[in-house]
Amino acid sequence: MWRFPSVDSLWQDLRYGVRLLRRSPMFTVTSILSLAIGIGASAAVFSLADRMLVQVLPVHAPEELVILRWHSGPVFPFSSLNGNASQNDDGLASTSFSLDAFRRVRAEAKQLVDVFGFAGLDRVNLSIDGVADLGEAEAVSGNYFSVLGVSPSLGRSVLDTDDRAEAPPVAVISDSLWKRRFGGSASAIGRTLFVNGAAFVVVGVVPPSFHGTGQVGTSPDLYVPIASRDRIVRVDDKSTDVSFWWLLMMGRLKPGVESGQAQSRIDVIVKQSTASARPALDAKDLPSVDIASGARGQIEVREGMREPLRIMAIVVGIVLLVACANVASLLIARGRARLRELSVRIALGASRRRVVRQLVTEGVLLVAGGSAGGLLAARWIAAGLLPALQQGPDPMTLAAGLSPRLIAFVAILASGCVVLFALAPALRPSDVTLVTGLHEAGRGSSSARHRGGLSASLIVAQITMSMVLVASALLLVRSIRQLERVDLGFDPRHLLLFKVDPSLNAYEDERVVQIYEDILERLRAAPAVMSATVSNHTLISNSSSIGLASRVDEAVPNRASAESTAFRATHQAFRLTVDPQFFSTMGMKIERGRALDGRDGARSLKVAVINQALARQLFGSDDVVGRRFRTGMTPEEPEYEIVGVCADARYTSLRRPKPPTMYLPYRQHATQAMTFEVRTAGDPRSFAATAREIVRSVDRNLPLFRVQSQEEQIAASLQRERLFATLASWLGAVTVALSAIGLYALLAYAVTRRTGEIGIRMTLGAQRSDVRWMIVRQSLVLAAWGLAFGVAASAVGTKMLETLLFNVAARDPLTVALAAAIMLTVCAVAGYLPARRASRVDPMVALRAE
Repeated sequence: MWRFPSVDSLWQDLRYGVRLLRRSPMFTVTSILSLAIGIGASAAVFSLADRMLVQVLPVHAPEELVILRWHSGPVFPFSSLNGNASQNDDGLASTSFSLDAFRRVRAEAKQLVDVFGFAGLDRVNLSIDGVADLGEAEAVSGNYFSVLGVSPSLGRSVLDTDDRAEAPPVAVISDSLWKRRFGGSASAIGRTLFVNGAAFVVVGVVPPSFHGTGQVGTSPDLYVPIASRDRIVRVDDKSTDVSFWWLLMMGRLKPGVESGQAQSRIDVIVKQSTASARPALDAKDLPSVDIASGARGQIEVREGMREPLRIMAIVVGIVLLVACANVASLLIARGRARLRELSVRIALGASRRRVVRQLVTEGVLLVAGGSAGGLLAARWIAAGLLPALQQGPDPMTLAAGLSPRLIAFVAILASGCVVLFALAPALRPSDVTLVTGLHEAGRGSSSARHRGGLSASLIVAQITMSMVLVASALLLVRSIRQLERVDLGFDPRHLLLFKVDPSLNAYEDERVVQIYEDILERLRAAPAVMSATVSNHTLISNSSSIGLASRVDEAVPNRASAESTAFRATHQAFRLTVDPQFFSTMGMKIERGRALDGRDGARSLKVAVINQALARQLFGSDDVVGRRFRTGMTPEEPEYEIVGVCADARYTSLRRPKPPTMYLPYRQHATQAMTFEVRTAGDPRSFAATAREIVRSVDRNLPLFRVQSQEEQIAASLQRERLFATLASWLGAVTVALSAIGLYALLAYAVTRRTGEIGIRMTLGAQRSDVRWMIVRQSLVLAAWGLAFGVAASAVGTKMLETLLFNVAARDPLTVALAAAIMLTVCAVAGYLPARRASRVDPMVALRAE
């Protein structure tokens, strides 16, 4: 005997609910699939937001960590900066500091905060046992791991004794590199690896859960002391230069110290460091330090992800609401069809609470199935959404998998779904009297058409929300079409791109140039190659070099003066260092003068080709061949003679106008990583293997990266827009389909309940067309209400897409009208199918049933 009757009755409800769902496979599959899509998409967006905006660093007491950042006025407090920075009319803000500022803060504020420094060294050439590979390196201070409280899983971490110029170079490697290149063997400790040709001894391995304190999605392969940076990065800016700001600072507050107290002291120290390096700066131009929470690591990229994540959350929220409304309308119709069953239950003594519990149990079963399907799909949906958040050319790496927070979120979401579509509809069919229930269950009733208020409201809500998604999808698709039709100023077809960086092997400039010449010579001699060239940046890649250009007879303000800001704004020019065949390979037209040629590299006078936009900016005309201009803001900057003027072309992005651009011979400039552009006779991707063999034949230790066609590069620049358009299109189609299913179910139920009425109408002379119009009109009335609300909602919803649109207004009337036409057509079709069935009712059969 059961001692818990409630458990027994619940088990009966579950078994009965399963049997009922098995008897209605179409209803069950439709409901579970609808919920799985809504819950899965919501869970995917939550998992991304949780990983990027909520999850804290896997270190000791992360809530005690702080990030140091600064902001200044219009005058820059540095000569060179490497790192993330944001500039507006008020000035500049960044998290990069000089090494001198870090050392002063660490020494003079140690009673308030334990400060540590770090900085990414970008892509490096890792050579282990003679096998070269590309990796990511990070320079860290000697107290980096100790302040964070991260203990190595093997060996030891970087110490203060390692962070000295005279100390032997050591490295701590990541768990993934340890397993990938050392097979997870303990013998990795003490082994030697080469980083850009410099030898380092492996002394430790970090835990697999630790991926550094940098931007979200980054994961360094190795950590080296700050003192070893200049062994790896061979550039003009030395790490000890007080005017070179490159180092990021974080710290751990001492017990009892408030962040404001630490901020005030650090602000004074950084101002003193800047003033000693730049004595000409006014006090008002010295940087002001802010302190922010460092529990999640660096924050610039995370802050940029908030808006796209918010848009994603709203979109998937709409889908989930539509799915819940659809299932609710189906359950309401199904509940009314079960009036006889419910009346019999009540007649046998069942309470209203007991009947509601039975109906809610069936809803819970549907939610459980939808939640399980949603959790399974969330991982793949999140992987598909991740590129929309990517802000650089390299893919982001995020740990995937189920987390307790994700499971808790899905559980809360499932509970909300039960309330939305199971509990409220369950109260409707259970609210019947014995006589009324048996009466309506036994015969048709024309009054049934007046009892669909809740169902009709749900359908109107579905149409409204579907209208918003359809309008958004159409706007995004139209925007992409506009971007695809933009005039590039060059021919992107049949171009293969790949990048090499000989400086990663510690080659000097002369050797680097010779390697480029050898690769170009062999590329041009290869079959199917029309031409080949090299440049320091890929076009339409969101990367660029920006400098200044002014006439030689033009007065240039001091760079530390307030007038320098206005001068920079009006004299900004983009730079490309290129091979002489760049213009012919890229299909760029020379309008005046000539292109660069082989003689230009040996000239003592520097030469340049400029585009028409820069010619007009400098001289007001494009007839400028033979004239000269200067770069930079000092009289000592070199002068360039203009030998040609080329047509304008887009440089960094399809969205930006064609900028003023100068093209300089790469032989006259120190070169590092360069991109090769190869024009082929056929499909450029088929030439990739040959290109690898050619580069390997020149230098076997020189890896290729970012191998793709120019058209693929352009498509990658539109990755975020395409993904949002695809997301909105697919989810819009889903919501439209769900709305159509809900409308069809409502009208089909109405036809069933009004069979007797339809028979009487036809007996009294109504034509089949009259019956069809009667049902279709009902669907059009609901559609009209939904579209009326949808147009108003679209005006608000599409406003959020402004940052993603190009040459299309967020409230474009044509797009809204097209979305309304699509929704109206779908609603008409959904209404016509049950109307067609109603018109085929045999009057005699209907009257006998009545």
